[in-house]
Amino acid sequence: MNEITVDENNFDYFVEWGSKSWKKLLYHSIYKSYGENNFNNKKLLDIGCRYGRTSVLFALLGAHVMGIDTNSAVIEKAKLEALKNNVKNRTKFLAYDGDLDIFPDNSFDIIFTKSVLVVVDELELFLTKINRKLKSEGKVIFLENGYGNKFIHFFRRFRHKKWDYTKCNFFNEKDINIFKATFNIIELRKNFYPPIWFIYGGKRY
Repeated sequence: MNEITVDENNFDYFVEWGSKSWKKLLYHSIYKSYGENNFNNKKLLDIGCRYGRTSVLFALLGAHVMGIDTNSAVIEKAKLEALKNNVKNRTKFLAYDGDLDIFPDNSFDIIFTKSVLVVVDELELFLTKINRKLKSEGKVIFLENGYGNKFIHFFRRFRHKKWDYTKCNFFNEKDINIFKATFNIIELRKNFYPPIWFIYGGKRY
């Protein structure tokens, strides 16, 4: 079967979910910051892979992708997504319990998250483990929720009725210092509405 390519006509599909701002930042991270040609044969960990579409996107760009999620129900759907897009040989999907020590240190060239760290309880410990799992020249690409203002939190109360948004880590400027202390930050961007942080960095020793 012919391999599917990613272009402006189908990019939104692989973003899986999110407003125009989420799509714009993901596009920037791939095509402007890391570089679409740099994914070839790189080992990439997609934490919180959900239904696997973004994992498939990275695989279509040439990466060997490990997609993990604490929700075991999504894993089979992610596998089907990879099969549908002819990248089964470059993707693996695994349900895990939230502990990254299932992987050896120095395992991945790239570690990616999208709205995942927002629900991590022990953020500093989790980021430290991410740093350890990176290879010597490894990179992190984080797209994460910002704190925003009181209006945004009021809106979240109604939009996210199924879960307690008050327990989430919506990051502000002070919280970003944790990322700065853990990784060598290469690029940092903040989208104001909706509030999203784009954090691109490298392994720190």
